[in-house]
Amino acid sequence: MIETEPVLSISLPAGETDRLDLATIRNPWGCSPHLPEAQMLFLDTTRDGITQKVASWLHMDASGITLCGNGSTGIITAIPELFMHPGDTCLIIQPTYFGFYNSLTETGMSIHEIQIPEKHGFAFNDSVYLEISDSIGRINPALIWICNPNNPTGTVMDLQFVSDIAISNPETLIIVDEAHQEIIDPFNQTSVIRLISACPNIIVTKTFSKAFGLPDIRIGIAVADRAIIRTLETRAGQTEIPHQSLIRAAAALLDCGHLAVTSLRIKQELLFVKSEIRTMNRIVLGSDSQIGMLLVKHKNRSLFDLLQNQGIGTDDFNAVRGLEGLEYVRIGLGCHEENVRLVNALKTCDMM
Repeated sequence: MIETEPVLSISLPAGETDRLDLATIRNPWGCSPHLPEAQMLFLDTTRDGITQKVASWLHMDASGITLCGNGSTGIITAIPELFMHPGDTCLIIQPTYFGFYNSLTETGMSIHEIQIPEKHGFAFNDSVYLEISDSIGRINPALIWICNPNNPTGTVMDLQFVSDIAISNPETLIIVDEAHQEIIDPFNQTSVIRLISACPNIIVTKTFSKAFGLPDIRIGIAVADRAIIRTLETRAGQTEIPHQSLIRAAAALLDCGHLAVTSLRIKQELLFVKSEIRTMNRIVLGSDSQIGMLLVKHKNRSLFDLLQNQGIGTDDFNAVRGLEGLEYVRIGLGCHEENVRLVNALKTCDMM
């Protein structure tokens, strides 16, 4: 039985004025509580040993996995450099993680962007799938970049659609960033990695930083067909990983049950905060996020400024590609006490 914090409204002490930073996307409960003692079991671990442990966790062959010492960002940077040529066309669905766009512009690729409409909650619906399919047919992209679950909207793309476009476009490289997958699916039952055996043109990137609660170890994971992995290892696979990071990764993989605990806690907190916001008149949820972040705005005023004035830091997304001028902030959920404080602050903003 998984023990979780109760989702109950509580009152914070009067005069609470300490700044609350919800701009950072993090696991509020951190890493496994068993990590300190578990590390002692892996003092002699190696990079190959961690690769084998990741393979066991994902139920994959280790030949289809490589690690990067610069986190998943290192893999994201390496992919266009290794597999694309200047002038190649790439497809990105906006709004999404800014790192994809940056890595492509640095390699001189031609970028075609599809805008997901705000009016439908930035959801991956049938009209978006149709536009993606039509665009693929028109521009014949060399690469398609997908963030699933998506950052910053928290929405999820249908696994069957990813399979369909991968099979229909075998010469197109399809990158799926799953940094937040374990939040919605701690056992990776609906992960795109399940498609790789039938779709050798897919690369999936993962990380220890989110559900595992280990952003400091900076280890990114790439899962793909072994031929792609061999190419990735000429760059991303050769980055140095500090030995202490390897030890902590091995200890974390010993307690993958922590992912299920984290997933349940975040889902509870997400339900609590979204339910509270939906009772408000002037505070708007931008999307039906399924992960530990929310896009939120005020109907009439700058929510970023209003929350700043109440000592709550958020990420201002008003100038982010795909969200320009829409006045959204991105909020990374915290533990329950922090989320109660956020809700109380939003209620105050709702009166303004």
